Amino acid sequence: MYLKSGNERQRIVLQPRDLRLLQELALMRIIDQEQAKIVAGFGSTTRANVRLLGLTRAGFLHRFFLGTTAGGTKALYAISRQGAELAGIPYRGPRRPNHEILAADSFVQHQLAVNNIYCALKREITSSSSVALLRWLTFYGPLTPQLRLIPDAYFELKAPAAIAASFVEVDLGHEHLKVWSKKVRNYLHLAISGDYERLLDQNRFRVLVIV
Repeated sequence: MYLKSGNERQRIVLQPRDLRLLQELALMRIIDQEQAKIVAGFGSTTRANVRLLGLTRAGFLHRFFLGTTAGGTKALYAISRQGAELAGIPYRGPRRPNHEILAADSFVQHQLAVNNIYCALKREITSSSSVALLRWLTFYGPLTPQLRLIPDAYFELKAPAAIAASFVEVDLGHEHLKVWSKKVRNYLHLAISGDYERLLDQNRFRVLVIV
């Protein structure tokens, strides 16, 4: 693979770690530097920054910036169409212009908060031999046509005694009580209708709410 920088052409050799990072973006949609270090296994911040910049210049990632409360900016990355084709995943990344600076973006902040939970699971479970993360799912549409429920995420942990399945809901203070009341009713319907067992092949679940 080659990338163009000014009038010079530089070679970038894709590593298995790069492909793993691109594939993780099918679940995470957006990542920051710290999240990239966890899911791709970068050993240092400097190495992560260099690689993220290289993948951006090569056209596999889009980079944009989010303003911080301290007055600075934070670099964020999303997969490009070229990166999605390379990784063999659907191109569903957030449509943010490359190199744009965002003053505020509730979708981005919410997604980063959801990603932090995924990263925490991956970080903690790697040090445990008795628990395994079987799967982490994210959803781009309702679970069923009849049930207008789009969870933020779903995961399964395998322990020696059983498999613990959980939906994840993250609220950064943007959702009214009426919205939450409807979500509760929808999750109760999912539990008693049999749709959950048919969809995800488990017989019980929890809903973890992070506020």
